[in-house]
Amino acid sequence: MPDTVVWTLPLYLLLFSMIYCTIWITQIVALLLRGARAGWLEEVSVIPPGRVFVFICICKVVLNADDTVAWLTTIRRLMAGLVSLILSMALCIAFTQLSNVDLVDLASLLLEVALFILIIPLEHAQSIVLACLTSIEVLNRLPGSIERTSAACVAFILLQMFSYLFALAIGLVFGPANLSLTLLVFILARELLISAMWRSILRQANADGQAENWRELLEVGIR
Repeated sequence: MPDTVVWTLPLYLLLFSMIYCTIWITQIVALLLRGARAGWLEEVSVIPPGRVFVFICICKVVLNADDTVAWLTTIRRLMAGLVSLILSMALCIAFTQLSNVDLVDLASLLLEVALFILIIPLEHAQSIVLACLTSIEVLNRLPGSIERTSAACVAFILLQMFSYLFALAIGLVFGPANLSLTLLVFILARELLISAMWRSILRQANADGQAENWRELLEVGIR
């Protein structure tokens, strides 16, 4: 597989997910703003589950408005399966020449293949969760004088690109270019970013320990 395809795969996946995630962001922010202006967002926030639970429910309402999430998730899994099949065939050919292959290089190749396959569906799930959390964070942090729908979309796109460039930089720093490290950093950096944003939302809402489990509610049907 050409090196350019392998190294730019995360970027292609990010660009693809940006299209539908920004659409969902505009819908989530619009619904949250409508609730804030009408007053019902504050009213329902006093129910026992609390404000974070309301935010998660609004995100789920938007995501589950149609079958788009399910279809996109299925497409990503099919893509991962197809890539897995192609790469497995290539590995079978490599195994037939095992005597001529260095075992360290083969182990490195197997790791790259595993991360390559994993990143296809995982990037999709991470991007959706990140889009939801970005919408909530922008609503909580920015004053009403700022156009928050546009701000949320811009913030999401910047976070997406930052995660790719950060992973790419780490991979290149430990040169020669380390693909396995780049893919691993890309996955872990995004998970850490999601966790940090989730913690920030919980702190702003003064949520109790029970709210820790509501992230699983958001991720149901996505991961």
